[in-house]
Amino acid sequence: MSSQNKTLKAKDFFNKFAEQHKNLSEERLMQYELNHFISLIAKEQAQILDAGCAAGRDAKYLTDYGLNVTGIDISEELIKKASERKIKNAAFKLGDISIVKLDESQFDGVWAMDILSYTEKENIRTILKNLNSSIKKGGVLFLSVREGNGLNSVKYSNMEDSEVNINFFSISELEDALQKAGFCVLKSYTREGKNHEWINIFAQK
Repeated sequence: MSSQNKTLKAKDFFNKFAEQHKNLSEERLMQYELNHFISLIAKEQAQILDAGCAAGRDAKYLTDYGLNVTGIDISEELIKKASERKIKNAAFKLGDISIVKLDESQFDGVWAMDILSYTEKENIRTILKNLNSSIKKGGVLFLSVREGNGLNSVKYSNMEDSEVNINFFSISELEDALQKAGFCVLKSYTREGKNHEWINIFAQK
């Protein structure tokens, strides 16, 4: 089978490899970023959107610190696994963050781990504006993506060598997009990952 034929769309990829992705992500909890996000929220019973919640790893951490979480993901299988966790004060919904309608000023913060990596770049401005609208004034956004250039096909050897197309970004590219969407960047930095450098950004409405 050619490499081109093995490249899956994000939804199909995560539906097919939901269990493997869940197991892999459990080993890579971003505890520093989660703790910093929680400190910026600084409000008990705050309402948090976990955009691209996957199997609920980060939602569990956030609820353990007294936050209420709504998780949205495009993968039916990952939403199923998140729901199976039966996390108190967390609700999980199937949806595409690029088109889902979010209520205005609904959330105190948005945790967006890697969602832009699997989104068409022409949709990114719409997504960020949608997230901005959903956050209360003074609310916080955390955004994490892979650092690099363009659209790349990434292979996961522990997932039957299947590939998925992933967007890579520069810090300046993301900061510019966030500012145009109405956010103020609080902190941005890169962090070494297993196979890629990651860009992590904290921003505020």
